[in-house]
Amino acid sequence: MGRYLIMLRKVFTNIKSILIDISTILFEFLSNIEVEMVKPNSKLFFRIIYLKLKKVRFGKNVFIAKNSIIYCGQNLVIGDNVLIGENAKIHCHGKITIGDNFLSAPGLTINSGSHDIYTMKPIVQEVEIGKNVWCGVNVTILSGVKIGDNTVIGACSLVNKDVPSYSLYGGVPAKKIKEIEIIENNVKWKWYEK
Repeated sequence: MGRYLIMLRKVFTNIKSILIDISTILFEFLSNIEVEMVKPNSKLFFRIIYLKLKKVRFGKNVFIAKNSIIYCGQNLVIGDNVLIGENAKIHCHGKITIGDNFLSAPGLTINSGSHDIYTMKPIVQEVEIGKNVWCGVNVTILSGVKIGDNTVIGACSLVNKDVPSYSLYGGVPAKKIKEIEIIENNVKWKWYEK
């Protein structure tokens, strides 16, 4: 009798896991349709459910455009007023933190995992992105990187080392192009409406 209960418990656990996977796929599909039909400052019902199913922790005014994929969402923390362009891929093998007022064009890739080049052993390192960061088209941010506040990363850049605050970086690998001077009362970009 006990053996059958153990088997039954395993079956129900597998069914529950399958139902969660199916509902995640369904809400990802519905949220992609929803994103296609609204502007960025709209309330996105299905996208919010999708993020919650992925166990992403997120703030207010978060917009993640269509065809974006989040792997291991429980390790992802997103601040307020964040817009991530379409076709983004966020691989959260370790913790990834995206600060407030983050803006990315399409094609963003963030990966907090890597491998040792000799043993191929997995390496997980945290990625931390500060406040008021803007990433151009097709930016790739690798594991272990910290990007400071008030920073711009140019299009098609590969960020494999830390980026200090108040700077413009670009290239493969990304290098400092210049410092950015921020005037305290300067209006930052604003894609959302209050």
